[in-house]
Amino acid sequence: MARGDGFSIIKRTRGGRELAHWEVRVQVPREWRTAVGKKEVIRSTGTGDRREAGRLAPEIVTKLYTRWRQAGNPADLLP
Repeated sequence: MARGDGFSIIKRTRGGRELAHWEVRVQVPREWRTAVGKKEVIRSTGTGDRREAGRLAPEIVTKLYTRWRQAGNPADLLP
C-alpha cells in the first residue's frame, strides 16, 4: 500500500500534549460506512517511532479491510 490508499499516519494531541504513539487514520469505504457507523477509524500503531509506524500501518489497514469484507453481520465490525 502506498500513501493515498485511504489511510494516513498521524500523531494526535490530548489536553495540549502529544500522545506517545503514532496512529493510523483509515477512511472507511463508502459501502461499509453505514455498518461501521463512521467515515474514518483510528487505530494505534503501538509505537512512538515514526518509521516503525510507517512499516506497521499497511498491515493494520489490511487487517481492517479484510475484517470489513468478511463480516456478515455489521455488529461484527465494531472494535
